[in-house]
Amino acid sequence: MTPRKSLALLLLATAAIATTANLQPEQSTLVLNEAQGESFRVDSGKVWNDSGFTLQQGAKYLVTATGQWDDQQYKSGPDGYDAPWILRKLGWLKRMPAEKYFALICCYGGKQGEGKESERCWKAGSKVEFVAERTAEMSCFANDVKGFYWNNHGALEVKIVKE
Repeated sequence: MTPRKSLALLLLATAAIATTANLQPEQSTLVLNEAQGESFRVDSGKVWNDSGFTLQQGAKYLVTATGQWDDQQYKSGPDGYDAPWILRKLGWLKRMPAEKYFALICCYGGKQGEGKESERCWKAGSKVEFVAERTAEMSCFANDVKGFYWNNHGALEVKIVKE
């Protein structure tokens, strides 16, 4: 076999392996039964935290969150923190500009969700009740500036109950 053919076969094999590695089966999510509650962790250092639960359109849910997470040196709970003046000036850069830094934000779908974050996400904070507007997996995050999740520490324990 010539070196050129060997190189071509090697490139084809590498492409096939890379394609196969990206074809992971779709992860199934849990649909909660009425009055069933489940918990999941939301890590402040992750841009998206998938809950593993599918919200059903028209169903009523209660989400509660406890714990503490840190935005570099600023400690916060699920409701967010009152930012110093310099961070308030940069507040328009937050993923949800109208909400406090480090408020717990939940969304229909995660990174792959349809629509702008501002149209499919809401502040969950320490407690929120809502009726799901669409059927989708719920994902959450700490409200911060994209690109600045590297300096975040800690996680919240989030519980979701279908009422």
